[in-house]
Amino acid sequence: FATVIAIAVVPYFLRNYSPQTVFVAQCLLPNLTIGLLLLIGRAALEAEHKFGRSGIALVMPPLLTLAMLCSFLLMHRLTPTTAAISYVVSGLPAFWWLFRSVPLSFRVPLQTLFHAMRALFSYGIRSYGNDLCGTVSLYIDQAVVVGLLTPADMGVYVVSLNFSRLTNVLHQAIAGVLFPSLVNFDERKTNSIIDRMFRIGMSITILATLFMLVAGRIVLTMLYGSAFAHDLLILPILTLEAGLGGCVLIAAQAFMPLCTPTTGSST
Repeated sequence: FATVIAIAVVPYFLRNYSPQTVFVAQCLLPNLTIGLLLLIGRAALEAEHKFGRSGIALVMPPLLTLAMLCSFLLMHRLTPTTAAISYVVSGLPAFWWLFRSVPLSFRVPLQTLFHAMRALFSYGIRSYGNDLCGTVSLYIDQAVVVGLLTPADMGVYVVSLNFSRLTNVLHQAIAGVLFPSLVNFDERKTNSIIDRMFRIGMSITILATLFMLVAGRIVLTMLYGSAFAHDLLILPILTLEAGLGGCVLIAAQAFMPLCTPTTGSST
């Protein structure tokens, strides 16, 4: 349902782009379903403490995307359309491998499905706000500025935004392991672990922001060219924002295993 709505509203957000670009974007939106199923499958593996397999499913799509982009570049076929196709196709092998790795215990018969849904509904309806707010915060800015900036300025913003999100990799890795690992701990032990992880996250954020402030322009120029590095402050600001968001994500994990996910969602 959300994908159908997205397909309908895309032309209003991409008014500055050609009809061909809008059509390609609409054709690629069904890939959202694959991304959602990948998150569900990874959550199932992490519930069984199989973080290694979940990690493989996490890194497989970007590695395959990089390989396909390099292949198109070497064949002189790299265009916005082929780049978008690379992102879509790269998720399919991970989707197939992940759901072959899901334990059989998660493949419940249909008659037990509704019982499980009732048992999880009370907790889930309170914790969904945490995931929803986290997901919306990652993309709401792009949805807003895409109609305000020119395509050239939007390209500079997206490059800086995506590069700054490298900081979030460590925060998300910490948060992904924390939640299932803290389920059997008491409140005091949970708070102690969260406090230590939060300090680590803040240290990562400060170091990453300082690095981007000093060397961000040099790095962007080396990777993307001088056209994407004319603004000195955009990359450090976005890096700081990403790091602070990651620290909030780590802190919110303290409320999840204590059956108070509503408090974590409000943060």
